[in-house]
Amino acid sequence: MLKNNENRAARILALLPCLICCLGVGAVSEALPDDDNPSAAVCPIVYQLDQSPSSRGYHYSFFGNGFFINEQGYLLTAAHVLETFRNGGQPYILVSRPNSPPILLPATIIAVDPEHDVAILRANSNPFTSKYKVSFLPLSSEPASPGQSVLALSLHPSRQQSAHTFEVPREDRFSGEVLSYEYTKLEKSSPAAEVFLLSHPVNLGQSGSPVLAVDSRAVVGLVEGRWLPSSGESLAKSSSILLARALTQDSHQFLGSNVSSVLSCRIAHSRGHPMKPNDFRGLALSFPESEERSHMEHPDFRVAGKIFATLGYPEDGWAMVKLTPIEQEMFIKSQPTVFHPCTGVWGRRGATNIRLKAARKPTLRRALEAAWRLAAPQSLVRRFDENR
Repeated sequence: MLKNNENRAARILALLPCLICCLGVGAVSEALPDDDNPSAAVCPIVYQLDQSPSSRGYHYSFFGNGFFINEQGYLLTAAHVLETFRNGGQPYILVSRPNSPPILLPATIIAVDPEHDVAILRANSNPFTSKYKVSFLPLSSEPASPGQSVLALSLHPSRQQSAHTFEVPREDRFSGEVLSYEYTKLEKSSPAAEVFLLSHPVNLGQSGSPVLAVDSRAVVGLVEGRWLPSSGESLAKSSSILLARALTQDSHQFLGSNVSSVLSCRIAHSRGHPMKPNDFRGLALSFPESEERSHMEHPDFRVAGKIFATLGYPEDGWAMVKLTPIEQEMFIKSQPTVFHPCTGVWGRRGATNIRLKAARKPTLRRALEAAWRLAAPQSLVRRFDENR
């Protein structure tokens, strides 16, 4: 069930401000295949309608697109593309194969942030370790600028009402131009988000697809849908204007706490004062039902009796948080002067040291929240999220 997937995802929801940052600054080389075909990174997101294939393959419903962001099989998409799976159902991605029809692979929803319309999935069977025709997209180090030439790349079934896997999806690939930046609410109750408008044909199913800079073929945005004009503008004019979620270096400043980063991301070094032990203590105790105890002559912080952080380890000026290995890798790659793996088996399992002098409050809180979520009962995590 999707709810169970969301509960598992909650452990990394605290890290979500990094995702958009990651797509804006984490430049990756040699991500595209030899033929420089960025569509190999794009996958339709679908729902399988039958249990046995017909002569045309499996019948499926199409909802939008996602694209691979690393070789571990993680994909980025818009949260509204996954709306159908909110109350259950298994999402699939349609993956290309050389000299064979596309194939359906089940995907796990890792993190969903409806407020900012961003989500991450992971292919259950990593296509990068098999003979699939896939790549991941390089990530831009610079935001898109007005007047810049861009490409919104997406795939859709040739027959929307009767889509089958033996039919190769059609590719929409049109060059456009960034028109302007705007602030708009992606949801009625959500804060304004930075988006940009681009002149580009609007087609069904483009949501969740990447916007690439034409010159670098790097991702600069995520397609949200058609721009809806204000009452004073022409609706006909908007039919050729796409709305894209801006993916920039500074996106973390307005995303809040519900966006996730999976690998190869960079957490922007926040302004503020270096953290001291009492700062760490105060943040750790700010989470519901957290308490301070001691273990091996070090203060530790627990929830439901489980340690999620310690202070003064391995020495004064340092602290430790218990993360998952993937969260640990994300934090270390993002700020190697702040985060270090603990020694031995505990470090390999995700225990991560923090150099307090190099840390800043927003980053420290994200790391502590991730550790708290990992230790806290799911019922407490749900209440925490509901009360935010």
